[in-house]
Amino acid sequence: MPTLRFIPILIAVVCAEWCTAQAAIIVNSALPVDRQVVVQFVQARETNGTSPATVFGDATQRSAIEAMLDQIWAQAGIDISILPTITPYNSSFALDRNNNTSGDRPIGDFDTIFVQAAAAGVLNNGNVINAIFVDYVPGFSILSENSAGGLASLPGDQITMFTGDSLLTFATGREAIASVFAHEIGHNLGLNHIGTDDNLMAAFSASSERLNASQIGTARSSNLLRVIPEPGAAWLIGVSLVLVGACRTRLPRYQA
Repeated sequence: MPTLRFIPILIAVVCAEWCTAQAAIIVNSALPVDRQVVVQFVQARETNGTSPATVFGDATQRSAIEAMLDQIWAQAGIDISILPTITPYNSSFALDRNNNTSGDRPIGDFDTIFVQAAAAGVLNNGNVINAIFVDYVPGFSILSENSAGGLASLPGDQITMFTGDSLLTFATGREAIASVFAHEIGHNLGLNHIGTDDNLMAAFSASSERLNASQIGTARSSNLLRVIPEPGAAWLIGVSLVLVGACRTRLPRYQA
């Protein structure tokens, strides 16, 4: 079944997508990977700590999805580095609007979720994308376990994401999750929707996860990107850090 995405409400800085299972990941040839985006997963739960939102499943499922994300973004020379630790966030409002799951969730809840999450100290304040996994995505009605959906700042460093449990159990379902999440990352990197279906940033349906040259240029200009040192430079940096570390272990002897 092809991916289906939609924008329930079109506003200037937020875009949303929904999908069911799709065909295999289809991308352009990879470029040399010399840039990196770091992502922090935040898992919303009820305020009492129960009923956590689904993230990317078990270790095997998560590894498969992350590999697909890397495959998709390698065509732009970008590595997607997801931090290993998932931050729990006990907030019934973030998870499912305090158990109010009827109708479309107000799209304005997106900003409220992140304001409250920042106040709760659960966001990563480094130069990273914070992805909060929820059961009820702003701008959507409640989604089935056979679907995935996301809402992202455009541009920015914020994503709310729903992952249906059923999609995790089969290959094309995991591909659908990777496609939607990669699309949301695209919004964070400054990419808007595009008219053609043969593109990761298709507005309604996508027959592939391809990016064109203009999109790649835009994404690679994002201030969220970190430079990946060349192997030789990385070795020199490592040696320097070892030497500095050795010096630092001796400094306390000479401090008053």
